[in-house]
Amino acid sequence: MEQGVINMKKTIKFFKNILKSRSLKYGSNSLIQIVAVITIAILVNLIAEQNPIKLDLTSSKLYSIGDTTKDIVGKLNKKVVIYGLLDDGNIDSDYKGVKDLLDKYVSYSKSNIIVKYVDPDKDTKIIKQLDPKGIMSLKKKDFVVVSNNKYKKLSNTDLIQVKLDANSLSQQSTGSLAEQGFTGAIKYVITNVTPAIYFASGHGEDIFNSNYGSIKGNLEKNNFIIKSLDLVKAKFIPSDADILVFLSPKKDLSVIESEKVTKFLKNGGKAAFLFDSINTNPSFSQFESIIKDYNLYLRYDRVKENDKTMRVPNDPYALLLNVASSDIIPLDFSGMLMINARSIGVLKNEKKQIKITTLVKTVDTSIGEQVDKKSGKDNKGPLDLAVAVENNATIKPSKILVMGSTLFLNENTKKKYLPYFPTGNYFFISALNWFQDRSGDVVIGAKAYNKGIMAINQFNSNVVGSVVIIIVPLLILGYGLSVWIIRRNL
Repeated sequence: MEQGVINMKKTIKFFKNILKSRSLKYGSNSLIQIVAVITIAILVNLIAEQNPIKLDLTSSKLYSIGDTTKDIVGKLNKKVVIYGLLDDGNIDSDYKGVKDLLDKYVSYSKSNIIVKYVDPDKDTKIIKQLDPKGIMSLKKKDFVVVSNNKYKKLSNTDLIQVKLDANSLSQQSTGSLAEQGFTGAIKYVITNVTPAIYFASGHGEDIFNSNYGSIKGNLEKNNFIIKSLDLVKAKFIPSDADILVFLSPKKDLSVIESEKVTKFLKNGGKAAFLFDSINTNPSFSQFESIIKDYNLYLRYDRVKENDKTMRVPNDPYALLLNVASSDIIPLDFSGMLMINARSIGVLKNEKKQIKITTLVKTVDTSIGEQVDKKSGKDNKGPLDLAVAVENNATIKPSKILVMGSTLFLNENTKKKYLPYFPTGNYFFISALNWFQDRSGDVVIGAKAYNKGIMAINQFNSNVVGSVVIIIVPLLILGYGLSVWIIRRNL
């Protein structure tokens, strides 16, 4: 009996010594800390899964929507469905930000915006369902915005800003156009008004042939009805005409036609005059009489660029131009291509009721070579190639756009100058939106990708290397030794 009591006392003493030991003391503390950290991590993940929190820490707010978009989607009174033709579980880097951005549209729309992701490889009927006639030419990774049987396609080029590298002739992604694209598409599909654009014919214009197929399609996708008008046969310009376009006329208007156009403009009409440099140099006196009321005149020249960095290699007449942002063209960009262009003159007699905005201008190294050498000296740069004018002196305010080139819209030209072609349609459609006071469709600027590159010289590189390779490891080693010594002496 006594032996049993003695053994029990030894057992109790043994466990007391274990509980008092340093190894158990510090080991228990470590174990408790590990369990606490794991528990906290599990709780945080459970909470985050139920209530995900995403912070946009990018300098340009790539994954956030601005006040303009918040106002538009917040006031929606129609249902809008956005289809993403891709697998949302396997999205590449360019589109991950788009998915996060669309989540913001949904959250601010009060349930009026629904986003659906459908992989056309899995659901092979979705493209036929959205585009039964094949008008939009949908493909994988496109987005389609739908409301009230109106559709708007957004492809990769509508969502990602690219810039041409003149040296490598390659395109680089420089920013996001996603907010601009989706907000403009939403405005398009919810509107009940569809403006009509009449393309004039009868003067050798290039209309609706294969060379201008893409711009016609893009205009239709941007909520325009496209019609043609033979000014020779028409008694007057139709009342439903919102915009009248002359696309590369080869001969002048008749006096009667000129009167029709002038009457149309004086009553608040809008017209775009797109000319090319013509070797035969016909006189456009009637066209000039129309644009003279807007303080403009035509020059009969062909613009040549002597600065090799501002033109396509080996082609001094293929100009690469910079476009500054304005109330008319919301985004500034470089590399606007204009080929065989003629310059536009601005009269010096300024008028208060006429507002002139130069949209495209050459640099001072350019020269406007006279087509007819007998006409006088060549025109020295800088030269205006695209000018927009608002005239408040007419019965109703009117607007015109005069450009010295049309080939930036030409499909046949695109085959030859493909790397330089991404901005032409955007430029023209932006100007037509200005005609309709629809510039709000594209006022949201591009959001630049911030690559976070830090410039560092050789000295700073050596300092950073020394800190990372030598000093930091020594500090860690010293700290570890100090802890070991302290614990050893406890």
